[in-house]
Parts: sequence; C-alpha cells; structure tokens
Amino acid sequence: MRFLSLAVSMSADLYHCFVEPPRAAASLTQAGTRGTNEPMSMLDAVKDVVVGRAVRLMSDPRISRVMGDERVMNVAMKAVGLGGSIKAELDRASRFAAGLFGLATQEEVSVLRSTIQTLEDNLAIMESKGAAGGPSTQGAGR
Repeated sequence: MRFLSLAVSMSADLYHCFVEPPRAAASLTQAGTRGTNEPMSMLDAVKDVVVGRAVRLMSDPRISRVMGDERVMNVAMKAVGLGGSIKAELDRASRFAAGLFGLATQEEVSVLRSTIQTLEDNLAIMESKGAAGGPSTQGAGR
C-alpha cells in the first residue's frame, strides 16, 4: 500500500514537471535550473523527483532499518547501475538511428565545428603571413 501511494505521488510530481504550464519566474534571471542554458531533460526531471522522494523517505526510521540490510543494498546498487546502462543503450540506439536517416549526431557536429575552427585559424595565419611577405605565391607550384 505504501508503494502504491509513493508511485501515485511520484507520477503527480512528474505530471507537474511536464504538463503544467511554467510559472512566472520570481527573479530577473532565466527560468529553469540555475547555471544552465538548456531546459531540463526528461531523465533529469525523473531523477530529481526520485532523489527528492528518497531524501524524504530516508528520514523514516523504518526505511533506515531496511536500508541497513545487505540484500536491499545489493539490489539498490544494481538498480543504480541499470540507469547508466539504459542511458548508454539509448545513446547507442540514437546514434544508430541517426546513421540510418543520414543525420549527424551531436558528437559529429562538435567534431566538425572544432575542425572548421582549426582550419579557419590556419587560414588566417597563412593569409597574414602571405600579406606580410609580399606578393602571393599560390600559383607558383602549378
């Protein structure tokens, strides 16, 4: 029964994260998590709700006794590892899907941007050396 009420409460919290319209910010800074420019992802919102509930539950002495059991801790550690493996599998699947549809992944775009920046820097250096050295010798080797 306690599990059911916890599940209902967590689903209500998640509902408020994704369905409720955003409230007006009380400060002049951007709304959302401080220090970031991007909106919170769905996995981050779920994680925040779960962590918040876990912190509240740990104050209950009954829960503290149960968490002292080695078997419960082993299951909890496996659950934590499962979250990381799910994220890794989702990343792998998204890279595969991007390849199927001919889309660039975020990693590929990042590498491309850094390559372009390096090439632009090299070109600027070459142009400044060419302007300082006098007439251009680009066609001399052809």
